Amino acid sequence: MRTLVEDLKHHVGEVVTLYLTLDVLRDQKNLQFLLAHDVTGKIQLVVDKSSVAEHPQVGQLLVGSTFATTGRIVAAARSEERRV
Repeated sequence: MRTLVEDLKHHVGEVVTLYLTLDVLRDQKNLQFLLAHDVTGKIQLVVDKSSVAEHPQVGQLLVGSTFATTGRIVAAARSEERRV
């Protein structure tokens, strides 16, 4: 079942499938960071190369590529407000 980016806050901890368009790909030594979007919003995906066999295919995506991905939703850690 397809999940939209705007609905992800209701699916933290669950495994969902997203259909996205790639905006930016940063390919590091051990991790890949993807910024992507659907019609409802943007998301950052993190791929751990040691646990995702398909990481070489991810590294070949071009900006504007559309792709489907399935994974567990993790809430982003927010930094605490700084008071001066």
